[in-house]
Amino acid sequence: MKNKFIISIMPIFLILVVSNGVYGQDKNNIFFNIGSPTTPVFTQWSLGLGYERSLNEYAALIVTSDVAWHIITIADAPYGEEKTLEIDSLAHVRYYPFSTRIGKLFLDIGIGHTYFSMTTLETKTSNLFTLQGEIGWKFIIRRIFIQPWAGYNISFGKINYPAEVNDTVEEIGKYGFINFGLSFGFIF
Repeated sequence: MKNKFIISIMPIFLILVVSNGVYGQDKNNIFFNIGSPTTPVFTQWSLGLGYERSLNEYAALIVTSDVAWHIITIADAPYGEEKTLEIDSLAHVRYYPFSTRIGKLFLDIGIGHTYFSMTTLETKTSNLFTLQGEIGWKFIIRRIFIQPWAGYNISFGKINYPAEVNDTVEEIGKYGFINFGLSFGFIF
């Protein structure tokens, strides 16, 4: 799995590094995400890091990674508490209909991988494929920006549950749901 992840991220990394010398200054953004995760565990929030590279005044490539961690105590459950860990890695193509130089509306499509782990008395992990569409607005003040966004996620793949949580230990899952978030970043 680690080799597949490295192979899938390598072309994006090369595009970003090679394009760095071509497009000049003020084309790079680094940002921190606060938002809902890509799986429908609505009681948890994710924190993440992202990098945006402008291709021209209307388009950009983005790589993000988010982590969500949640512990919940379940009354009368024999296992006491449930712990979930989620790690999302997505690559996005973003379109700015009005230009990237001014804070504007953006449309975003992303694809990626979600690692999901659930622990009760035992730990079970799942690997899901994620599709994400977002719409938002980037507000720029000098070299700092804030961007609220809302989106729709579709996550699907084989989900493994601990035996205490679900009678069906393994199932094919497909989830579609609305998510939202807020990003803070720096232009360099």
